[in-house]
Amino acid sequence: MTADNGALTVLPGSHVASDANWCGDGWSKGRQPDEYLFVPAGTVVVFLDTLLHASGPNRSQHMRRAWMAQFSALPILRRIDQQPVALAVPLSVLHVNVKR
Repeated sequence: MTADNGALTVLPGSHVASDANWCGDGWSKGRQPDEYLFVPAGTVVVFLDTLLHASGPNRSQHMRRAWMAQFSALPILRRIDQQPVALAVPLSVLHVNVKR
């Protein structure tokens, strides 16, 4: 990933902060610098879904590919309203046995 093809950007430490710190005016208060993940093709990056992250636009002439897998024994819900996140489907709905 490069700056030209919209490398993944993360906000270090955001996964341990409350949601309120990243809403409205709270976004800029005490904010740490973003960290860009410039990694070679084939690199695997793993992080919690609660880590604030984004990708910029692909300004290169080349395709940018990504594969995102999410695994969860329980439904993945937004903290604010307890609604399912995106297309998150719990394994139990898929009738997959989950050993605990």
